[in-house]
Amino acid sequence: MAADLFRAVAVFVACIAQVVLSFFPERLGFEQTIGDRSDAVRTLLTPPDYAFAIWGPLFLGCLVFAILHALPRNLRTPLFRKTGWYVAATFAANAAWVVYVPAIGLDLGSYVLLLAILTCLVVVTMIVRRDTTAGRGQRLAMLPILALAGWISAAATAAASQTLLPGDAAVPALLVVLVAGSAFALAVAAYSASVAYALTAGWGFATVGLVNLDGGSAMIGFVAAAAAVLTVAASVVGKTRSAGNPVTRTA
Repeated sequence: MAADLFRAVAVFVACIAQVVLSFFPERLGFEQTIGDRSDAVRTLLTPPDYAFAIWGPLFLGCLVFAILHALPRNLRTPLFRKTGWYVAATFAANAAWVVYVPAIGLDLGSYVLLLAILTCLVVVTMIVRRDTTAGRGQRLAMLPILALAGWISAAATAAASQTLLPGDAAVPALLVVLVAGSAFALAVAAYSASVAYALTAGWGFATVGLVNLDGGSAMIGFVAAAAAVLTVAASVVGKTRSAGNPVTRTA
């Protein structure tokens, strides 16, 4: 019981930290925000500013999860026990990321942090996919984490173009990154059959597609738009196939 309580506290504290630190870069003495850093290395794969409004509902969803996770009746829930520490690590790494980027910038270190976040989240999606004990309420509680996984998958694609490619990278190089990132998201969506994951990943790719079709690279626009549609379709197909099967029920 003590270990379960410690896990719940870790999840809650890390959740609060990622939210608070993301909104107060200037109070920490930083001259630039995350948006400023992103604009400095913007590529054709960087989502438009309005795409990042998704962080509002994502942060709120994470807070709801942290509260539900900490309720006494949920402390010993097998699904939360399996995923709790991965979620805590996700929140803690995200808190570190929102401090690192304003302080240092979008560089290899920030990308490694993002990959750590993505790894933890993909592990969570796999656990949720394979779990056979959780009830509907527990799976609904996991939806914000699955949605966060989808957004980070799309964000990691943009981050790869900003940190791993030269500033003057040509469209073919950007297409390679986009295809690799969208293929990864498509694979996770297909296996996890999580519509929550696919919708947020699809949002990221769709906004990149729209901004490029409206004055960027038409090729990148079409590929990104296709990635959005295919990712959502893959999750829907996977969910349809698993419907009624207690071994493969998904969130």
